[in-house]
Amino acid sequence: PPQLTGLTIEPNEVDTTGSSQKVTFTAHVSDNLAGVSSVGIGVSSPDEGQVLVESLNFLSGTSTDAIYKGSLTIPRFAQAGAWKVTAVYLNDNAQNGALVSTLQLQERGLPSTIQVDPLPTVAEVSPGYGQEGGGTVVKISGTGLGSATEVRFGSTKSGKFTVDSPTSITATAPAGSGTVDVVVLTPSGTSAT
Repeated sequence: PPQLTGLTIEPNEVDTTGSSQKVTFTAHVSDNLAGVSSVGIGVSSPDEGQVLVESLNFLSGTSTDAIYKGSLTIPRFAQAGAWKVTAVYLNDNAQNGALVSTLQLQERGLPSTIQVDPLPTVAEVSPGYGQEGGGTVVKISGTGLGSATEVRFGSTKSGKFTVDSPTSITATAPAGSGTVDVVVLTPSGTSAT
């Protein structure tokens, strides 16, 4: 049967709270004689209640050493958590088939999950200080910030914030003094302090 020699998933983290998100899979597949005839991929939600299956298309190479590529769409408001690649389906022109499972992907060091609506993380706050009376504009960098519903400086909510991207928020610091943690809240949860 054909052999899966490589797999990439891009992006491997998506935020579906605002819209459906496309995930692209690229598979490197080889076959000794007959040549690869088809490649498919299946993913499932964390509770396995939703399964998505998609065929990949020939991109480049030869029938015995080929790159296949395709995309599937994770729907808006999909279940948060780690979606698993449940199987990569491989077939050749001599009717030989192979199924590469999640465990086999992990054993080979290949990606096997897509993180949907990840918990937010705050990596950097700039500047790291502000006026006691508030009003300092602060840039917050991290991951999973695209669906932010609230920004807190200590226990006080930011009066105003704008989500610039899934990795960046601009917020206005409230009045206060002393050192405080900055946390971001999303429908998936709250960033660690």
